[in-house]
Amino acid sequence: MREIAESCDMSMGALYYYVGGKEDILQIMLDYDLTVYTGFVKELVDSSRALRAKDALIKVFEQYLRASDAEQDLTLFFYQETKCLHPGAREVIQGRERGLVAEFEKLLSRGCVTGEFKIDNITLVANQIVVTGHMWALRRWLLRHVCSLDEYIRNQTEFILDTVCVK
Repeated sequence: MREIAESCDMSMGALYYYVGGKEDILQIMLDYDLTVYTGFVKELVDSSRALRAKDALIKVFEQYLRASDAEQDLTLFFYQETKCLHPGAREVIQGRERGLVAEFEKLLSRGCVTGEFKIDNITLVANQIVVTGHMWALRRWLLRHVCSLDEYIRNQTEFILDTVCVK
C-alpha cells in the first residue's frame, strides 16, 4: 500500500480514505481491466456488422487473441488473484466476464440467424472462445515452444470454424 501511495503521490491516509485496502485495489484493477477488455471486443463486434458472420468471427477472434497476447501478464494475474476477492467482489468480476462472453454470443447468434453457423449451445461456444484467448497467456510457458502466435491463431480459428460453421 505504501508503494501505491508513493506512486500516486498520495499519503497513506489519503489512499485509505479513497480505497479501503488491498482487496479494494485488486477489485478496482480487475474491474477496470475487464471493462476495457469487454469494450474493446464490443467495438470489434460492432465494427464488423457489415461483414458476413464468419468473416466477422475470424476478424474479432484474431484481434482478441492478439490483445490476449499483449496482456499475458494481466490475464495470468487475473486468474491467480480473483480467488482472493470476497464473494461479493468476485460476483461483480464474474458479471463483467459474462459481459465479455455476451459479446461473442451476439456474434455467434448473428451467424446462426444468417444460416452460416449451426450451434447447439451458443453460451458454451462463446466461453470456449474466451478461454482460448486466455489459454495463450496461461500456457505460454509451453505453447511458445510448440507454435508461434500466428500459428496458434490460425489453428484455433480453424478449430472454432470447424465447430460452428454449417457444412
